[in-house]
Amino acid sequence: MGAWPVLLLLALLAWGCATPAPATFRHPDFRPDAIRRPAVLIRVSLDRTAAPGDGGLSPRARSPLADAFEIGFLEGLNARGILPLDTTLSAHLGDRPLPVPQAERQRALERARALKADAMLIVSVVVSRLDLVYCRDARRPFAARTTLWTVSAEVLRVADGARLLFEPPSPGLRLTDVEPDCDAGRIERRLSSQELLDAAVQRSLSVLLGR
Repeated sequence: MGAWPVLLLLALLAWGCATPAPATFRHPDFRPDAIRRPAVLIRVSLDRTAAPGDGGLSPRARSPLADAFEIGFLEGLNARGILPLDTTLSAHLGDRPLPVPQAERQRALERARALKADAMLIVSVVVSRLDLVYCRDARRPFAARTTLWTVSAEVLRVADGARLLFEPPSPGLRLTDVEPDCDAGRIERRLSSQELLDAAVQRSLSVLLGR
């Protein structure tokens, strides 16, 4: 291989490594308290990066998991006086939390426009099962098999599809079923599946609506 192809390959690799992660965005005109009749798009995925051979999560479990998240999310909206006009739920195996495919977004937006929704709320969730290290900066770090929920959230203006809010996956939107005891170097408590799901629902609602 000549020098130029090698240099080009190195430049492309460097550019890929330097590509910044998606950033939080909030439009100056966005007012969460103005959302009353939104459309909702929920995408729940079982991440293919989950440890192979793990029986804790399976394709069969993804539909009940997605259904439970949808129910909790809609109940949370109703408790805040928000009544969605349309809800789209999709469940997948091996997908990433973002971006939601453009065709999927467009179909949901078209339905929202037909119903005259005032906004579209998009929640993307990936559920993984993997080993994580806890208490890295403590005297006794330890690894534990963990159920991890990674959440991202977005609000679109229905009229033109413009983005009003975007919150990518971040440490504050990653939830685990492990509560560590860093002094003892062990798990203090494990959250139940329902506790973890409820926490993911509440975190999503808080990001989207600020309440």
